[in-house]
Amino acid sequence: MKKVLIIVLVVCLIVGGIAVFLLHQSQTESEEPFEQYAQKKLDLSFEADNIEVCSFFSAIADLEMSLRIRVSETTPISPASLREKEWISSKVPAAFVDERLLDPYRIFDKELLLYNDQYDCLWYYVDEYYEYYGKKADYPPSYADSIYASPNYRLALYVPECRLIFYKEYDS
Repeated sequence: MKKVLIIVLVVCLIVGGIAVFLLHQSQTESEEPFEQYAQKKLDLSFEADNIEVCSFFSAIADLEMSLRIRVSETTPISPASLREKEWISSKVPAAFVDERLLDPYRIFDKELLLYNDQYDCLWYYVDEYYEYYGKKADYPPSYADSIYASPNYRLALYVPECRLIFYKEYDS
């Protein structure tokens, strides 16, 4: 009985130590790595006033990264320059919700959809699976029948009036 209790206590101490370490790291790290990462993935040059990681545990697990980026007033991002880089100036397609790329019940996705409905936005989508393999994912069968659904994708929404970028990356 004492051995089991000691093992449980040791495991609790280890898990607690890891949680404290990760919390401390998230509070002390600069936003610069996320800014550079988003710039690279979106092929944009901007300066961020604030970056919020909205799916911290999913990001650690390398499943999904959701970032809310407030672009600095000094950064010139014009809708025309985004259109040249294949950003689309329209509402996000309903297929994103239908095919479960966006979940209207998750806070980040719900906020992205709300901004999409209220403002004139530009969006950007990349099927990374298609980019890498040169073909659309066909397993499970729902991927083969869909327009956008993919096991690996990047999705971004830029709201010019608010200078906000919503960035979501999914990697199953």
